[in-house]
Amino acid sequence: MRRKNPTRKPTCPNCRARIKRLYYIVHKSVSGNFTLDGGHEDNLCPDQDGIEYYCPECNAELFDKEELAEAFLLGKIWQPVLLEKSKAKQVGKGE
Repeated sequence: MRRKNPTRKPTCPNCRARIKRLYYIVHKSVSGNFTLDGGHEDNLCPDQDGIEYYCPECNAELFDKEELAEAFLLGKIWQPVLLEKSKAKQVGKGE
């Protein structure tokens, strides 16, 4: 049986591919001490500095917050925030 209103997959605004998942990268900092006697002594509890969500087709950075990435995949929002930030950075570099 077919649904009357099938859910449409979100579309990447960069490459226009229909996507049902996003890639993510987590940035972490590990602190520690380096000495001549002991070498590297890393902190075993790294802090999460940030997470970024990317299109699995073109690797365009789309989001930096899990809530926004989830809303995008659910079809609640259609325009990724970071895509606009990237365009603003490119414009500013040439000036």
